[in-house]
Amino acid sequence: MSTGESWHEIMYDSTRQRSLTFDCLEEQSYEERMKSGGDPEVCGGGSLFNIYFITFMIIVSFIFINLFIAIILESFNTSTAEEGL
Repeated sequence: MSTGESWHEIMYDSTRQRSLTFDCLEEQSYEERMKSGGDPEVCGGGSLFNIYFITFMIIVSFIFINLFIAIILESFNTSTAEEGL
C-alpha cells in the first residue's frame, strides 16, 4: 500500500457493509473461516478504516518525500565537497 498502487481499493474492501449485492457475515470465527477456505467474507469496520488508510497514506507520503530530499541534499553536499578539493 505504501507505494500507492490501488490502496483505495483495499480501503473500500475493508469498509464494505452488507447490501443487496454483497452478503457478508457480521461475525465469523477462525474455525468457520478455515472451513470456508479462508475466504474473507466478513463485513468491514466502517468509517474508522477510512481515517486509518488516509492517515497512513499521508504519513508514508511525507516519509518518502523526506527520503528523496535527503538523497538530493546528500548528493549536493558531496558535489560541493568535491569542488572544494
